[in-house]
Amino acid sequence: MDTNRKLIVHKDETTEQKIKENWGLVKRNVKLSDVVDPLIENGIITPDQWMDIKTRLVGEPEKMEEFLYILLKQNSKAFKVFKDALRATGFQHIADCMEGISNDKSKKPYPY
Repeated sequence: MDTNRKLIVHKDETTEQKIKENWGLVKRNVKLSDVVDPLIENGIITPDQWMDIKTRLVGEPEKMEEFLYILLKQNSKAFKVFKDALRATGFQHIADCMEGISNDKSKKPYPY
């Protein structure tokens, strides 16, 4: 079993929905390495989880997707830490989208 996925913490359904609604936006625009420090400092991910994700031979969107899966299983405190990390690193508009206070056009659905 993947060590990143073995612990599921009680989570807030509203937070889960906000993460899901902005999944693609975050994957397309944010590199995990840009926001990882406060996530480790606040215990959202462990250094071992970060090193595992960091060394995977996948693209940046897939690395962020792995983190989003971890975040999805966390509580609302983790979500707040992530939004704060986004703001601190110049991704205010993405944090706003995750709070539902922005009408970012890049959030539009994929054209299937």
